[in-house]
Amino acid sequence: MTKVFLIKIIFLAAALFFWPVQSAAIESAKFKLIFPNLKLQKHSDFIEKIVVTVSCAHIEAINAIPMDWGIKIVRMTASEEELHAAAGHGASRIPKLGKLNGAILINGIDAECFNLTVKIGISGDHFRELHLTRNQLKLFRQR
Repeated sequence: MTKVFLIKIIFLAAALFFWPVQSAAIESAKFKLIFPNLKLQKHSDFIEKIVVTVSCAHIEAINAIPMDWGIKIVRMTASEEELHAAAGHGASRIPKLGKLNGAILINGIDAECFNLTVKIGISGDHFRELHLTRNQLKLFRQR
């Protein structure tokens, strides 16, 4: 064996030994996004838009879309994506998140820089926007 070949083998073995196994497991896993209870006023508060922003991850799919809503995925940069969902008109606003809870699938999470935020536009007596942070949201591993 040549000295160069031996050095390459040692380098490769060391790289495989120190490879972050846990990080790779998180990256390959798929997670469902679960929203908290928004405590909306019945018959007066309605959800008319949702913006989900993920950093260092990928929005893979949305499995439920309310009737007459539009969905758009925007890839801001290589490491940030947004899902924009909005009611097409006033009658298609929704009183609760319902089927959207667990319908958004996120994968490719890089644990070192991952972040998740959600903005929810609510109309009622007046328009307001709720800002939810990663700590207020839940991610459940999909099987």
